[in-house]
Amino acid sequence: MNMENEKPNLLVKLLRVVKALFSKETAKRLLGWIKKALSIETYKRLFRWLRTVFSKQSLSKLLGWLKHTFSKERIYRWLSWRPKITLSGNLALITGIVMGVSAAVLQGYFNLQPPVAEGICAISHPSELVSWVQDKLFGTGYVVNDVFRIVPVLTPIGFILGSFIAAKRNKEFKFRRGPVRDNLQAFALGFIVIVFAMLWGSCPIRTAILASYGETLAILLMGVLVLGVVTACLYIKWKVRRAR
Repeated sequence: MNMENEKPNLLVKLLRVVKALFSKETAKRLLGWIKKALSIETYKRLFRWLRTVFSKQSLSKLLGWLKHTFSKERIYRWLSWRPKITLSGNLALITGIVMGVSAAVLQGYFNLQPPVAEGICAISHPSELVSWVQDKLFGTGYVVNDVFRIVPVLTPIGFILGSFIAAKRNKEFKFRRGPVRDNLQAFALGFIVIVFAMLWGSCPIRTAILASYGETLAILLMGVLVLGVVTACLYIKWKVRRAR
């Protein structure tokens, strides 16, 4: 019964709208507007405006502005421009704040819960990307975050491309051979760091964000991480002094 009553009401509303649109008053208003739009006065105004816009003076001014703006010297300046940014403590602090705030905003925008603080991570994001690629190629069925099931997380590729572009721009990119022993030691230590990070499930950036969220284990691990960095710096200083 309710559906039968609703249909006539909708039809009545539609008929009222049609009547209002095609009534005599609206037709008169429409005809009056068309007469004004197609009158001789509007045509005269239009031609006056076109004459002023496309006059010789206006066209010469436009061509002069284009020549001045897109001259060879200005184009060369634009292509050779480089931002003068020096790495300092303040810039590092600002970069860290921007990364942390951006990660929190991305988590809220994409509704990344759980896991918490997944806006940026150098450990879990590569793991998600590898799992996504393996699932698509081999159908392994690894657990992938719901947000990254359709489109893969591209943060690791952004890290690599951004580092490469920065190194090339600052002329710091070059292949260094070095001793085999040092290369193997660096590979072994990096592998150990990655294994322990995978056991925890996040990199230092995400650990800091989790600590800011008030997670007790993350705060403890941040303290251990700071202690490890300080100890490593003191060991390097001691090694350099001993070599002298």
